[in-house]
Amino acid sequence: MTKFFKEKRKIDPYTEAVARVFNRLNKKVTPSEVAEYLNIHPNTAKRRILKLRRQGYIKCEKEGKKLFCSKRKKFKIKN
Repeated sequence: MTKFFKEKRKIDPYTEAVARVFNRLNKKVTPSEVAEYLNIHPNTAKRRILKLRRQGYIKCEKEGKKLFCSKRKKFKIKN
């Protein structure tokens, strides 16, 4: 993997905080629940969640109108 792509996979501190929520809760959660847990705006939480999803750290599925996300088993997110 080139240096450019390694830099793209790095996680900033705010996105890492969102990732830690998935590690701590260890269940399917909505962006609203993550936002409430971290005391941030739901849109901010959703943006960070989608970034983690694109990078392959979490998986998301829609149930009705709600988006539920959970940590992928193969990734370990440091506490």
